[in-house]
Amino acid sequence: MSLVYLKKTDKYESLYGILEGLNLKIDKNKVFIKPNIVIPIDPESAVITHPEIVRIIIGFFRNNGVNEILIGELPGIGVEIREAYEKSGYLKLVDEEKVKLLDLQNEEKIDLIISAIRTLQQE
Repeated sequence: MSLVYLKKTDKYESLYGILEGLNLKIDKNKVFIKPNIVIPIDPESAVITHPEIVRIIIGFFRNNGVNEILIGELPGIGVEIREAYEKSGYLKLVDEEKVKLLDLQNEEKIDLIISAIRTLQQE
């Protein structure tokens, strides 16, 4: 099941508590995180998902016993993903956090059926 949760906040750190409050059923084997890094741009631009947000998500999953954490992106047309990862701070993030970074353009494609999507009330 996919889950969408919206909450206004001005502090990245509050994300950890939000994740805890969702009481997620977590696959301890592997988790995939798909941030938005479609162009090579500084993370402070607010155009892409800031790597510090993903760092908090990584910490949450690690603290919940996840064995393997993967981060992946499919860049915009004509964008070199390595450049986007470097400029956005994601190469540094994966080096520091020891997680795997995927270029979804070069990964095997699979069909995935999502049986249900649940949206929580916006706060």
